[in-house]
Amino acid sequence: MSSDSSAAAAALGEAGLQALMGSALPVGLALIDRELCFVAINAMLAEANGLGVDAHLGRTVCEVFPLAADAVDPLLRGVLDSGEARRDVRVAAEVPSLPGEPSDWDASCLAVTGLDGEVIGVLVQALNLSLERQNWRLK
Repeated sequence: MSSDSSAAAAALGEAGLQALMGSALPVGLALIDRELCFVAINAMLAEANGLGVDAHLGRTVCEVFPLAADAVDPLLRGVLDSGEARRDVRVAAEVPSLPGEPSDWDASCLAVTGLDGEVIGVLVQALNLSLERQNWRLK
């Protein structure tokens, strides 16, 4: 691939990521780097977590969710280390949107690889089932 093609592919990837994270898709998405820091997160997942988008960016999962780290860190590390996706994983973790009680989450994690094939991060799709049930009861 030429350097022009590589630059174009990188620009397309960045634009695609921004479009995905900025969209109103009804699914929670986050991009996590190898240090388990939030690189990007969409509004849907940020809201389900009970924090704003900016409260996540550049911070580790443990910093943002100290009570959830024991449940989430091993899942993310496993994907980073193996490069294998984990789909439809149930996780119980307390987050600010429902303080004082563990939330039931359905999550899928996909390894993100760089141009050299090395795993450079994890794309997370997550749904706070407890929050969804609570919102459904309120309707």
